[in-house]
Amino acid sequence: MLCAGTRRWVIYAALTFASSGILACVVIAFLERYVTRVVLYKTALALNVIGLVLMLRWRPSERPFGYVLLLPAVWGVGNAVWQTTSCCKMTSHNR
Repeated sequence: MLCAGTRRWVIYAALTFASSGILACVVIAFLERYVTRVVLYKTALALNVIGLVLMLRWRPSERPFGYVLLLPAVWGVGNAVWQTTSCCKMTSHNR
């Protein structure tokens, strides 16, 4: 049996993940001109490790709203770093 608000939480988490990823892609594409890829990869690694630690330390409670939105936001930004740097690397080698 599912909790009453489960669908809402899943929708909020998915929207947070997508919106943080989109915003991060725009910022990372701009920052890639001024920062080396190694720094961006280390940032993505740190964000993913932080996300994993947050996942391991999370305990369900009645009011996890901030935590449930923080976790997909951190993971979305880390994912955006990996995707943006990988796509830019592939397209820059073809030119």
